[in-house]
Amino acid sequence: MLNSFTRTVRARQSTFSLLRSAFPSPIVQFARDYTVYFGNLSFDASEHDLKTLVGRFDENVTIRVPRDRLGRTKGFGFAEFSQEDQANQVIGELNGMNFMGRELKVSRATERSNTPRDGEYF
Repeated sequence: MLNSFTRTVRARQSTFSLLRSAFPSPIVQFARDYTVYFGNLSFDASEHDLKTLVGRFDENVTIRVPRDRLGRTKGFGFAEFSQEDQANQVIGELNGMNFMGRELKVSRATERSNTPRDGEYF
């Protein structure tokens, strides 16, 4: 014999199943990821500085320079390009270049691992 809670749960599950079949998930097509990583950036480098450096390759480039809680840059950044050949050209031309007093480490950005770092085990 089913109690009222079980009947309610089953009724909601079947309603959800009907709704899910009536409204299938939209197909989302993601653009290819042409993101370039810039390591060893000067701590004085801003989004504007990086945009000035790479803007000649793609005027619609999107720049991200992560900052800590105090607003200081973390010494690395990312540039998202609209085409793969632009990203490859940036890597080829800028890797090892001296920029704001530091030798840039430029490569294709990779997905960050979910492995906890020291002090991040909680």
